[in-house]
Amino acid sequence: MKNLGAVNSQGFGTVSPSFYECGESIFQSINESGKWLWRMPCQNANVFGYNDIIFHPKEEFTGSNDNSTVKLFRGGMFNVASLGDIEHPNIGSMLRRSSTFTTEVDILILAHHGSDNDINSKKFFKAVRPTIAVCSADYDNQYGHPHDKVRKVLHELDIRVATTKTGDILVESIPNHRKEYLVTNYKSNTTDVSSQKCYVSKKFHLLNMNADTIRNRLHN
Repeated sequence: MKNLGAVNSQGFGTVSPSFYECGESIFQSINESGKWLWRMPCQNANVFGYNDIIFHPKEEFTGSNDNSTVKLFRGGMFNVASLGDIEHPNIGSMLRRSSTFTTEVDILILAHHGSDNDINSKKFFKAVRPTIAVCSADYDNQYGHPHDKVRKVLHELDIRVATTKTGDILVESIPNHRKEYLVTNYKSNTTDVSSQKCYVSKKFHLLNMNADTIRNRLHN
């Protein structure tokens, strides 16, 4: 199929300058293969991807930390949640009530560098269940992040902690970019690897069990 340039749809060998044309290419490819296809109008371009979600700020708090941006990045093969420096329990409660936030987070960037606050609590981590908790800290780590209490809770819940105090953290999808991603923690100021492990994205499990996937599986 002709390479048109920008949007890549995994598993169908097509790249196109827009979601609309990418979707049309997918439908053409499937129809030419003679497989059964349930088709929905391509004008609804958002059906081909996940949109990022900004959960906060929704109101102004007196403390500047609690006016941080809380965003769930959903456009890639794995999802990343950034909590900024939030601390207020009401924000944590709002996030725990979101079915999207509590089912889709693969990588959680800890609130306020992993300090001991109402967000970095067992209740919150148990609801969200991230696969990886990332703590951003400098090499000297003068504030001792993440807090020992937070680290202990994450360990009890079997949530891996990756911290930048030992070096950079790289998270990347693995070809063919359908379900697996690799988390690498480097040693400081080198390209030497401190730790490395492969994980399966929550998005893959969700898509693997949705109605369209099951329907296509039954008709193949």
